[in-house]
Amino acid sequence: MTDKRRSSRRNDRTPFYETPRERRSTQIIAETHQSIRTLETSRPYTPANAHRTLLTGAKSTSSRPPSVYSIGQRQFVDDLSRPESSSSSSGLPMPPPRLAPIKSSSSDVTMATTTSDLVVVGAGNGTLQPRPPPGTKPTYRRGAASGGRTRRKPVAEIAEEDGGGARRALSAGSAGAAPSPLPKPPAPTVTRSPKIQRSSRIDGVNVTAMFDERVQPLLDFVDPRADRGRLYEVVDRLYGALEEAGMLGRGAGKKRWTVLKTIFKLLDVADDRLLVKVSRLILALDVSGNNLMNVCKLLFKLSKTESNDLVFREEGLCANLLTVVKTANPIKYCEALIYCIGTLKLLSGNSLLQRELADLKAIQTLAKLMANINEIKSGDEGKNLSAYTVHLLVQVTATLRNLADVGSRKEQFVSSGAIESLCPLMTFFKHDVDLMLNVSRILSKLTQQSACKAALSQIPTAFKSMLNLLSFHIANQDLVVRLCFVLGNLTVRDDAIRTAIFFDCQGMDVLMNVFRTYAKLDEQNDDDQSVASPTTEGQSKSEAVLVKLIRVIANLSVHPDVGSVIACSEPCVELLMQILANKEASVAEELVLNTIATINNLSYYNISESIIVAKQDFITELLANVLLNDNMEIMAETFRVFGNLSRSKEVRAILANKKVDRMMITVLDSGRRDVVYAACGVLVNMMADVEHWKTLRDERGPEKLTDVLRDFGRADWQLAALVGKILSNYCREMTSSSEWLGENEAINLMNLLSDLLDEKTALTVVENDLPDQTLDFVRQSWQDDFCPVARKLLAEIEASYSELEPL
Repeated sequence: MTDKRRSSRRNDRTPFYETPRERRSTQIIAETHQSIRTLETSRPYTPANAHRTLLTGAKSTSSRPPSVYSIGQRQFVDDLSRPESSSSSSGLPMPPPRLAPIKSSSSDVTMATTTSDLVVVGAGNGTLQPRPPPGTKPTYRRGAASGGRTRRKPVAEIAEEDGGGARRALSAGSAGAAPSPLPKPPAPTVTRSPKIQRSSRIDGVNVTAMFDERVQPLLDFVDPRADRGRLYEVVDRLYGALEEAGMLGRGAGKKRWTVLKTIFKLLDVADDRLLVKVSRLILALDVSGNNLMNVCKLLFKLSKTESNDLVFREEGLCANLLTVVKTANPIKYCEALIYCIGTLKLLSGNSLLQRELADLKAIQTLAKLMANINEIKSGDEGKNLSAYTVHLLVQVTATLRNLADVGSRKEQFVSSGAIESLCPLMTFFKHDVDLMLNVSRILSKLTQQSACKAALSQIPTAFKSMLNLLSFHIANQDLVVRLCFVLGNLTVRDDAIRTAIFFDCQGMDVLMNVFRTYAKLDEQNDDDQSVASPTTEGQSKSEAVLVKLIRVIANLSVHPDVGSVIACSEPCVELLMQILANKEASVAEELVLNTIATINNLSYYNISESIIVAKQDFITELLANVLLNDNMEIMAETFRVFGNLSRSKEVRAILANKKVDRMMITVLDSGRRDVVYAACGVLVNMMADVEHWKTLRDERGPEKLTDVLRDFGRADWQLAALVGKILSNYCREMTSSSEWLGENEAINLMNLLSDLLDEKTALTVVENDLPDQTLDFVRQSWQDDFCPVARKLLAEIEASYSELEPL
């Protein structure tokens, strides 16, 4: 080729990235995704509460239900004869009346004192009856159906008729011997139709007959002083008998109170498993009023002991508690629900019970309760809600917070409407910090899943409510950091959400207020380390807020309409530069990394009004100092910023003066694709200036770039194209490729480019490992990104290459 033709070709060539050229939209999108990015971060850590309590801290200003109380037999009342607890004029429930202990006998039941007093009455039916104390006269009981009096035979007469069997029973149950086993329940004497068996209420005659036949014999065994194992069996058998007879709920009529009054005696027994069993039966008998509240208090007290989790699970209490949540009116039974759901909250901290509650549709049940309260609050009945309602919602949201950890059940938050029910709480009850913290913790977990983010984005008031909370609770660092994390999650991918927050909600004003507040607080913390409150990651709380907040700004700026406005915001850019100037990457790595990434996104918008462009020289100086820290993540992010800023010749001069270009050539053999890619983006622009070519040659740049092309080319055609652009810019004044590149490097590079331009050899390696859709994308990238650059570079080298050795 003549010198004239070479000169003509050189004059037609312009450096890559120096002169913009028209590109298809797919190319623009591909480059954009490489140049600006959304940021990820870890969810704020919430340590498990080591103390199982009803309410945490003292943040709420409203009155609180008692956390310390005594529950026993005397707290339970006859709910058939006594009115339910009323409410005071303030809306708070009145305290339960103080009652004398329930007596251990009634007009129609004679209780045995010990298990050894129990004998079999009548050999024919095996019915259990108590033994009269020695020296007493025979007792009588009313007939079940006729209402007459029948004589109960003395023990001696029973023993004679039984042929000594009763005496053997007494002997077996005497002191020092194990108690005899409970007899099998007698065969039913009343034939019930299938309809009666399924019914929760049956006629009075059948109730009385079945009660006397199946239930009363078991009640006769109930004695608080009896053996624990025997009492477990009695209560279990009693539950089963009532369930089989259709007498759970209110199906036993007036006999229901006989059962309750008898089993209440066991509430003073200091045995947690027995108390759980008894409580389950009490709930199954559909108690109300003070009895409902007290049994919920009792269960909450039992659930405070972590070892009882297994007992609750084995006894199946979760289903009974959820039934209470489904049926209890939140106005009338607010306090009872607090303890009921407080129990569920503590139990849901157990991973096994979490899954069980999810399977029992606890999320749907609690979501429905929240929706009910929101509806009441927004209507005329809102004034009737108890002052305790906010504490009830604290228990509800704390339970949902635990259930949000069950990954396979997170879709239930969408299908149940739980997300829609959470959002109004941020308006109705925004003053309560504990409740708002729970809501933010739930949303922190849910917004890490795309379906939940989509559901939240469909709620018109959601974004505005969160921004209002940020302003209202700006001093509460725990709440602010979680709300910023949620907003960051929402803005990761959805352009509609970005524009809604930025334009429709004027969200940047709120975010900048938070930015200024916590930047100042963090600066004070740096001056006085004694006031800094560290998180588990070693960050101060103010620093943790800044990490999450800056991530929101970075994610918002991905949208071109939003990003171009933020790039022109001097207060925002000044605060970002302040962090770079004051923070050491070795101490505040995530904060520095997020700050650089945000500057990178903003530097993408090369507009005349951009504050980034106006201050690019100073920013370059700051970032060059950051590179002194040996951190590859920060290095890659910094190189990305330089890739945008180095469009300016002045910036390129600063980089060369700071020897940043040499550092980028050095990392070409680091093996880190992200670092290599970012470095290559800067080197493309650096090679636009003739004065920087010598540095590339001195640092063996062509050889290293050939290695990058060989190592990464087939896996990343965009990176391969960048390598081609660097070498094309470097070679555009080349007269002899052997001299310019080196004899061996020129030959190696020509052979490699020839192989990579051959579709068979270029794409065969990945064809068998990729699905068709991905392979199409790879082929398009090879054709559109790499081939045009590689063909020009190969032609340039071949035209300047001569096999004749120089004299």
